[in-house]
Amino acid sequence: MLRWIIGTAVVTVIIAIVITWQAYSCETQNKEPQSAAAAQPLTNPMLIIPGSPNGNTNQELAQDQESGSETHANSYFCRVATPTNLPTIYLVLIGFGGIAVAIGTLKILEAQTRATEIAAEATQASAKATADSVKLQRVAMTQWVKIENWGIKARKTNTLTYEIYVNLLNETGLPLTIEHASFGGSNGITTINPPKDLFLVPKAHHPVNALVELTEEEATQRDESTLVLNITIVILYRDAFRKSDCHIFGQGYALSGVNYELIPYKGTLPSVLGQDGEEENENPN
Repeated sequence: MLRWIIGTAVVTVIIAIVITWQAYSCETQNKEPQSAAAAQPLTNPMLIIPGSPNGNTNQELAQDQESGSETHANSYFCRVATPTNLPTIYLVLIGFGGIAVAIGTLKILEAQTRATEIAAEATQASAKATADSVKLQRVAMTQWVKIENWGIKARKTNTLTYEIYVNLLNETGLPLTIEHASFGGSNGITTINPPKDLFLVPKAHHPVNALVELTEEEATQRDESTLVLNITIVILYRDAFRKSDCHIFGQGYALSGVNYELIPYKGTLPSVLGQDGEEENENPN
């Protein structure tokens, strides 16, 4: 902006200098004929000056017309650009210079505004990219526990007692800690040696077992038809960033005589509080 102002001022000053010089040149040229006319002696009215031939007269007229047309523009400029009119001419030049500076300033402000908008858009895009990157990193570092190899077997010493077993698997690439794991879903179920603060490295698994004691009524139903057991396991774990979470899994068992079959969990799993404080239900495995 400063360059534009200085450039406009320099051009205005140069134009003013040229006009001033031309105005004083015109004034000097106008004074010279007047001085020459005053110095020339008066002619004798009684003296007859011999006339020129017609050809010479016409040639002189043509030359006078050409010189008159050539000096017409200069004489018009000299009548306008006089020393008396110079202050007005200066004001006009200053006005045009101010208009030029204003236009240039608006153009510069427009360019700066556009540059600011582009910078703001780039900043927003960068912030969005950073947020997306953080979100992707958070998703990539999310940890969970998987349940696999659900099974059940009867204790040979007691036909009313069954042993349920599963494997806790850390499928993520970071270690996690099993704070607690316990079975539920039946009044006669007891977790055997529940893990507590168990450090589980990536891709590692850990077995968890429980004993289920059937009632006489449940044993009769098993022997006469089919007994369905809905078993749940609650796992409380802490990830590598020491953030705790809880998952509930469920599995159904159909017991018929000495045989059993894995079936989908019947009903809805109990709700647990998720990371955001809202209730969540885990899909049964």
